[in-house]
Amino acid sequence: MNAEPGFLTEVLDALPQFPDCDRDVNLVSDAMAIKKGKIWDPATQRFTGFIDYGNSSITSDAQATEALFFMLVSLNGKWKLPVAYFLVNKPSGKVQGELINTALRLTDEKGIRVRGVTFDGAASNLSAARYLAKQASQNLGHEDEVDGIFELDEIDDTDELDELLLIDKNATPSAESQLPYYFYHPTNGSKIHIILDPSHMIKLARNALGKTILWQFCYLRASRRRRFFPYSYFSSQSFRISKIM
Repeated sequence: MNAEPGFLTEVLDALPQFPDCDRDVNLVSDAMAIKKGKIWDPATQRFTGFIDYGNSSITSDAQATEALFFMLVSLNGKWKLPVAYFLVNKPSGKVQGELINTALRLTDEKGIRVRGVTFDGAASNLSAARYLAKQASQNLGHEDEVDGIFELDEIDDTDELDELLLIDKNATPSAESQLPYYFYHPTNGSKIHIILDPSHMIKLARNALGKTILWQFCYLRASRRRRFFPYSYFSSQSFRISKIM
């Protein structure tokens, strides 16, 4: 099996063997830090450790610091397969977005229906999500829905809460600062939902509430009910979560 960086053709060629009931999947993307450095590979007679997207025509002298992985996970839980990995160094949202688009096109050719994309809350992932939402909407003629993709629930904050959380009432969130919750498939035009991995987001919330941000109150909206929680509540919950993690 060819395990060089890029899309794994052997895995993609095996996808059509799954029955139709097992072809609804989620595309999971995650990056893993790797040691930076050059290593001589006697099998290929060349140095490795550089940025590599799997295209031999693209070369770079910059050394990779992360390995970006793509995995398909069946929605019914019957199978999961890695379909690609790339050696990268802080890729832009556009580059990561185009890699996701390529993965969607290749899987669609094999009859696989991707229903959503899952990744953590890293800045590059959020930037890629915004890029995908805008590009797909414009390419498929959904320009009138671009604003709707970024639509947020209206929140009527009290003056006291505004002061506590330093909210600027006159500020209007722009599309660039908001996270889209879906985008359109580049081939068949179906909706691809964007899902932030819950376990990673819990860790981010724990770190923010437990170490750096000293909010006296936190505003939550759940089931259209508004409740105030003292910081001590989150401090205790953060301690419990840290023990589990």
